[in-house]
Amino acid sequence: MLDHMTHTASDVLDFTLTGTLSSPDFIPWMNRQAGKLGVTYDARLVSAARMQITAEGAPEMLEAFALACSLGPSSVMIDELLWGND
Repeated sequence: MLDHMTHTASDVLDFTLTGTLSSPDFIPWMNRQAGKLGVTYDARLVSAARMQITAEGAPEMLEAFALACSLGPSSVMIDELLWGND
């Protein structure tokens, strides 16, 4: 009998959100979304209006995470999702 090992592909995605982002419930909300999608991330609030995010996970889940973040909870207002952290 052969043992089969499962390898999970992992990728990294950088994206930036702009808008009104300083709500205290945004990061806990992002944590829940990341957990649901199996994504880990690092978010750096550059200002109250700009957040840079680096996420790691399965390639098909990274875009889903970025899009979920761009919708955000009702306590934030996302103006733009920018691919990359320029």
